Amino acid sequence: MLEDISDFILNLKEIRFKINGDVNETEINYSFAGPCTIKGSDLGNDDVDVMTPDAPLATLNEDSTLNFSVKVAKGIGYVASEDTMKEVDNDDYIALDAFFTPVRSATYKIENVLVEDNPNFERVVMNIRTDGQISPVDAFRNSLEVMYAQLAVFNSEINIKAPTTIERVEESPDLKKLTTSIDSLGLSARSFNCLDRSNIKLIGEIVLMSTNDLKNVKNLGKKSYDEIVEKVQEFGFEVGADLADDIVTSLKKKIEAV
Repeated sequence: MLEDISDFILNLKEIRFKINGDVNETEINYSFAGPCTIKGSDLGNDDVDVMTPDAPLATLNEDSTLNFSVKVAKGIGYVASEDTMKEVDNDDYIALDAFFTPVRSATYKIENVLVEDNPNFERVVMNIRTDGQISPVDAFRNSLEVMYAQLAVFNSEINIKAPTTIERVEESPDLKKLTTSIDSLGLSARSFNCLDRSNIKLIGEIVLMSTNDLKNVKNLGKKSYDEIVEKVQEFGFEVGADLADDIVTSLKKKIEAV
């Protein structure tokens, strides 16, 4: 044989088989004597049809013979050789990647089309190529049937409540942080007591304050001010930061409820 084993396997993977009858798997034994050129058409028999008859397989020299067996099975999609190996219980076989889909390629493009002098129409042009097991039209028709079947779940009534703006804000990570107690800042006792005596309970209250408002908190010195600013920054916010209006509204409601 002129081809080496790797070329023979690559050629074999390009040959598409179609099992005849209702069986899901069949094993076929082949024997060829040279000189000859073996193509896909030479592999067809009563058990299988070959959909790629012109695909080359091997070239045999004079006085040479080639004997091999092929297991052909039905399946769906693509199965890697690692998985087909599980189905091969004989060490004499080499597991190959299995390409079960008859569709080799499918593309589409959208073109402008003139309808009764109106240029504002478009059409979809589908380009489908198969291996011959199924026609492109049947492949397209089957794909539509699958799509309709999968989308049929939406035929039943679906009760989905869309969250309101307030509900979305309530679930905001920033709002959850802003409504956290100032205990989480890990302030020194002096800084914490200054805020607590001024009835500042939430981190968001500090963020809503201007820097001057924070400096004017009773008995709050520069060292405590700098500490509070630093701790708020570590929490991901700035004193006097501009917050979204919906967050400010929700935050103020939370503060009033404390």
